[in-house]
Amino acid sequence: MATVVKGLCQGCGICLQICPRKAISINSAQAVIDPQICDDCEECVFACPNGAISG
Repeated sequence: MATVVKGLCQGCGICLQICPRKAISINSAQAVIDPQICDDCEECVFACPNGAISG
């Protein structure tokens, strides 16, 4: 499953927009990935401009 590197996440929301499963939300200006919804497609990993999501 993809994970968010908290120190790098800027809360921009690009990952939220790109996720086909809608598994990502923004909470306290940080991306949060729901592991029950995420299917490991890694679209968010490639879309994050800050490299804040690893897969």
